[in-house]
Amino acid sequence: MNTGQMLEDIKMAVKGRVPIEFYARLGGIVPYPDEILGEIRRLVHEPRSPDGDPRQRWMQRLKDGVITLA
Repeated sequence: MNTGQMLEDIKMAVKGRVPIEFYARLGGIVPYPDEILGEIRRLVHEPRSPDGDPRQRWMQRLKDGVITLA
């Protein structure tokens, strides 16, 4: 339910020790449990990189139609 306002704080907290990912829902829309579970499953099976901006990766997946906001 945000656009990544806490990403910088999280990056500082983990100090590059673990990769960070981002999953957003805008406009006060709460993600359904199956959406969260789907993201967890995706993260378990897809290689992650500590490089780059997690918000940009999310926005690219949105642009590619991999995820939807509806």
